[in-house]
Amino acid sequence: EQMAEETDAKFTVMENNIEGCVTNLQNRDNEKQIYLLKKLNEEASERRHNDEIIREEFNEKLKLACGVGIAALIIIFLLGIYIGKKTTK
Repeated sequence: EQMAEETDAKFTVMENNIEGCVTNLQNRDNEKQIYLLKKLNEEASERRHNDEIIREEFNEKLKLACGVGIAALIIIFLLGIYIGKKTTK
């Protein structure tokens, strides 16, 4: 009977050790997942920042192109008036 109790106690210690190992592995896995999520978050933030820079540059170029287009239209309009006045004389 004493041998059975000792064996039972040894199995209990082994079970506790195994549970501790499982918990430790789960915690490590969680730490790895947290690290990966943080890395993904950093990459997403960096991409968002880069997208904002690209969008700002595009908007500046678009404004410049619109300005040039409007200036060209004004010049064409003024040239039309000038040519129209010359041909009517």
